[in-house]
Amino acid sequence: MGKMVLVFHKLASLEEALRNIDEKLGGIKPLGIESVELSHAYGRILAEDVYTNADSPPFDRSLVDGYAVIAEDTYNADEANPARLRLIGKVEVGELPSIEVSPRTCVEISTGAPIPRGANAVVMVECTKAED
Repeated sequence: MGKMVLVFHKLASLEEALRNIDEKLGGIKPLGIESVELSHAYGRILAEDVYTNADSPPFDRSLVDGYAVIAEDTYNADEANPARLRLIGKVEVGELPSIEVSPRTCVEISTGAPIPRGANAVVMVECTKAED
């Protein structure tokens, strides 16, 4: 009891990784290209890049649970000197934000939810602490 345990993972060098890939997959040959209807494309791999003129989703969305903020409000913040922002609301997935982030404020946001106007960053909830 009371022992310190260090956990780490030794990564392979780039050369080792490429050699392993070649050894395991070197004999695999492409099957060729075929065109299929979109409804039959699930689980397949694209043979070439696909582009669109439309954004999907048509809004910026949060990739994590956290707080939508103005990035400049958090510059130089750390655990010893946290940025203190006033929580002004919450945005869930499927909602359209009705509030706007202004300096020194933040909005709680769920993964996938649209980022509210005024915000240009999201701080992960794991990097925050709520105060009353």
